This record gives sequence, structure tokens and C-alpha cells, in this order.
Amino acid sequence: MSAIRTSPASTTAEIRNFIRPYAILPMVKAAFERDSQIFLSMHTLDPYVAWLSQARERLTQEDLMIKEQAHQNGISIIEKQHIDGTLRIRYQCQAGIGDLAIPDTEVAEEAAELMRRLLTF
Repeated sequence: MSAIRTSPASTTAEIRNFIRPYAILPMVKAAFERDSQIFLSMHTLDPYVAWLSQARERLTQEDLMIKEQAHQNGISIIEKQHIDGTLRIRYQCQAGIGDLAIPDTEVAEEAAELMRRLLTF
């Protein structure tokens, strides 16, 4: 069994393209699930609940696809933390362990864009 490299990995554009959605998709999924529960408790009309349910299904499929692609490329998230207005992500890849910091403003923009895309039919 080989030892895990602990030297800092440089965050390339390719790694960043896997890490960002890998970290943000579960947050959007949690928001959709929360909203679904709110709609159900308010006895919202079925078309709205169905619309949100379809978006959650697409989100789940995309989440699984991103995670599978990341794992195929040897990338996994070790830890996520919100610190001082920043989402800090520690990840492991073939080059070692690296860190990526994404300001909350960028996380919110990316999550909003993702939600709009998933809610558009």
C-alpha cells in the first residue's frame, strides 16, 4: 500500500472544475430538500412540488456524475468548512493534498446559477 502524499498539491483549473461543483452541489441539494419540505407543509399546489422534485432528481444525477468523474480522476474532498466568509475545501488528488478557498459570494453565485439551470424546463 502506498503512502498518501502530503505535499501541497497545486490547484489546477481541471481540479478546480471538479472540486467546485463537488462541494457546491450537496449544498444546493440540501436547499432543494428544505424548500420541498416547506412547500409540502404549506400544502402548495402539486405542480410546484412536482417541478421541484424533478429539479432535485436532475441535481442528484448531476451530483453522482460529478463525484464519479472526480473519483475516476483521483480527486476526493477530505473536509469542507465555512471560515470568515469563505468555503475552505481540503481535497486529495494524485498530486497530494491541496486546499481551495472559495469566497461565499462566488459560492452563492454558482449555487444560484445551478438552481436556475435545474429549475428551467
